[in-house]
Amino acid sequence: MIMVNNPFGQDPMDFKVETAASRVGGRIRKIRTEKGLSQTELGELVGLTADRIQKYENGARKPKTDLLKKIAAALGVSTLALVDPTTTNYI
Repeated sequence: MIMVNNPFGQDPMDFKVETAASRVGGRIRKIRTEKGLSQTELGELVGLTADRIQKYENGARKPKTDLLKKIAAALGVSTLALVDPTTTNYI
């Protein structure tokens, strides 16, 4: 295994797995609020309750691929906008 000196102290793959739910949830919340939608309104668009949307936004749950596609469509963005990790070139 090739190891790269990571100044952030964590392997990038570990970061992606550990923070995926909260990262996706944060993006859903950010885009939803920018679009002026409430959690209830977004939930109605995708067939969920506001409580369920809140759990996704807080990172308590991670939406499956089919639901991510529905949420992205309801928000008018690509699915990639919700799941693509932001990367930094630290080499």
